[in-house]
Formats: sequence, C-alpha cells, structure tokens
Amino acid sequence: MKILLAHSDPKLPARESVDLWRIIRPFKELEKHVDWQIDHIDHLWPTNAVTATRVPADKIIEHLLKLKDYDIIWTSYFPDAFLFDALTFLQEQFGTKIVVDCDDDMFHIPEHNHIWKAAGKKGIHELQWMVEQAPYLVTSSENLKTEFSSKRKNPTYLLPNFVSEDYKHKKFDNKDNVVIGFFGSVTHKHDIFNTGFFDALQQIMHKYKNVRVGTVGLSIDAYLPKQRYQHHPGKAGRAWLTEVWPNINIDISVAPLEDTVFNRAKTNIKWLESAMIPAAFIGSNIPPYRGSVEHGKTGLLTDNSTEGWYEALEKLVTDGTLRNRLANAAKKKVSTDWHVENNWQTLKNIIEDINA
Repeated sequence: MKILLAHSDPKLPARESVDLWRIIRPFKELEKHVDWQIDHIDHLWPTNAVTATRVPADKIIEHLLKLKDYDIIWTSYFPDAFLFDALTFLQEQFGTKIVVDCDDDMFHIPEHNHIWKAAGKKGIHELQWMVEQAPYLVTSSENLKTEFSSKRKNPTYLLPNFVSEDYKHKKFDNKDNVVIGFFGSVTHKHDIFNTGFFDALQQIMHKYKNVRVGTVGLSIDAYLPKQRYQHHPGKAGRAWLTEVWPNINIDISVAPLEDTVFNRAKTNIKWLESAMIPAAFIGSNIPPYRGSVEHGKTGLLTDNSTEGWYEALEKLVTDGTLRNRLANAAKKKVSTDWHVENNWQTLKNIIEDINA
C-alpha cells in the first residue's frame, strides 16, 4: 500500500499542532508495525494558496498525475473548494482514496475562534461543504463523529488524539508555593471569563498568598497579582512538544470550557497532556472531560460557576496529598489507555477499511 500524507515537512518543526496530533505522531508509530510505503509532502500543490487563477490547468493535470499512483492521500481540512474538487477528481479518475481529517465542529464555530477569523464566512462554508462531501472523513471525538455522520453519506471514522511515551517532562519543586496553570490559545478567553473560573481564581489568590498562576498561549489581561502571575506566549506544532510543554511548571492544570455545542465536540487533549506532566487536573464537567476524567480519581470536574471552581481549586490548593494522588493516577491511566504506542491498531484498522 502507498500512502501520501500532506502536512508541513516532517523533517522541520511542524507549523500547526493539528499536523502533530492528527498526522505525524500516529503515522510515525504505525510505520513501526507495517511495511506500507508512507510518504510525506509539504503541500498538495506547488503553491501555498491554490486557486484556478493561480495555477494553470496544464500544471494542475501534471501535478495530479504525480499523485495518482497513491492508494490513499491523507490531509487535514483546508478552506479551498477548488483544491478539494481536484482531489475528488483524482479519486474518481484513478481510484486514489481521499481522506480528510477534521477535528473541529465546522457547523458551530464561534465568531471569535481563530478558524472563523482566518477562513472568513466564505471559507467556513467551504469547510462545511468539505465535511459533508469528503469521500472519507476522520475525526477526533465521539460527539464530533455523531455530528458529522448526521450530515454525510460517506464513511466517517473515529481516531482519538493519543499522547506518547516519548513525552519527557522536567521535574520541578515549588516548595511551599502552589502553581495553577492554563495552556491554550487566545480562543479560550471566553472559557476563562464566562465559566466562573476567573472570579474563583482571583478569590483563591487573594486568600492563599502561596498560589502562583502561569498561562501558556492565552494572556490574562484582567487583574491578577503581578508578582504571582507569569505568561509564556507558547509555540505551535513540534516546538510546543519539545520546547514549551517540557518546561511547564504547574501543580494544578485547569481547563475551563463553556458548555457549547462547539466545545462539547473537543477532545480531552489538555487532560492527557496534564497527566503526562503529571499535574492534578480540574476541568469543566462537560464533554470532552466528562467520560474520560474520573472525578475524584484522575482529576476533578466542576460545574461552570464561581462557587464550583472555587471549591475545586481550594480543595487542591490546600491538599498536596490529593494533588499528588490525582496526578499520579491520571498519568497511570493515560499511560495504559491513551498512549499511541498502545493504540496504533486503531489507525491501521481505519486504513485497511478505507482501502478494502
């Protein structure tokens, strides 16, 4: 079998986290167990942004003929209807199976999300159309699979995000201080302020002077004690995994999420990465954390209220034994059930079904 993976160059730092989570890591593990030819391409076309006016027709045909011998072309979603039509033509004419990976709910994207801002209204409609029409679609959560399947006639597969035993994190000793940490993009600003989390955090920092707060990615622009708050801008893709994540120094990891259709389709990746630190985890009691985090055993789940978040934060701030127990139990659970090394067969089964 010959498979072509379209993403940023695997020999260079991945530009997008989606390249790392959804393509590079699972296929890297799969290659250890199969004798298939798996190739990589930086872009599906010679240019970054492809439209009919930028690429002459003869060049399009010439490039298509270079790709036609692959059994499967696997790519992440992209807002370009012209390119998608060209790939569909490739499958219709030469039998090359086109697989699109989509890990966001394109039908419920809030306007403050970076996808909306980058793609615009027209691009969002193209992304929705691609989800509906893709010959084969792979997605990341049960909720998202259910949502997409209701809008499609073609097959939809579930490939969860998995972490790896390659994750290596530095050990820190915060002595008498307790560090609460959040990592995520600026699109989570509404989650920080509309769930009751931030008000609870302010109250906790006011009462407990040994509490420190660190954020990676999102910078909190409302008041927190200046000497006890640190922000790191973060990095994407492989740079996140090799440069940023290993140096995150936190005792408690928080993941507030508004209860929206879009958020319910997200994955539990923040819990997975928190467990690999390991840090004790608190998340909003909605999918994606409800169902994977065992409340009181591998983390804490809370309702989205100031009172709920305050109670959960105070419980862990004041009880180091509980913090360690939750963190260690989560790491053990993730190492057993959520390592890509133990789940590569999931990807193999999807590919074999597609190519049958």
